[in-house]
Amino acid sequence: MMILDCFVPHFVPMLTAALKTVEGNLQRSSRSQNWKGHIQRDLNMSLEYPTFEIEIRLAYIMNTFAFTCLYFSTLPLLLPLAVLSFTVSMWVDRIMILRVYSKPPVYDSEIIFVALQQFPYIILLSVGWNLFMPLRDFFVLALELDPAATPTSAISQLALL
Repeated sequence: MMILDCFVPHFVPMLTAALKTVEGNLQRSSRSQNWKGHIQRDLNMSLEYPTFEIEIRLAYIMNTFAFTCLYFSTLPLLLPLAVLSFTVSMWVDRIMILRVYSKPPVYDSEIIFVALQQFPYIILLSVGWNLFMPLRDFFVLALELDPAATPTSAISQLALL
């Protein structure tokens, strides 16, 4: 999942840009041979690249961060993969903004601040989950020793182990 997360978000924009470049080159070569009298709007649309959608990129980054925070204690390989994902995202987005995407729409900083407000909830959820995961095995072991045990008696049985 995380390995795919490094490359899949960038696949569609890169493919769209490559197809748009090929399409523009074909139209330019055919236009010089037989002019069909397109209006300027059609020519602009044929040469226009997609816009950079910051809300989709931010959603991918937040998803990677939340997934990594939630499962890194049980899957330690997620941390290097998350770093790889963030690095690849940064470089691909940087190159695509400079070379491929059309001028991005003007955003204010509100979208970033809304995303940053979600970080404490993600971290609290991950701390609770990461504290629960190791204890889950102890509760399952205690309940296997005595199937009729209640959770409080399971804790007392753990003390005897």
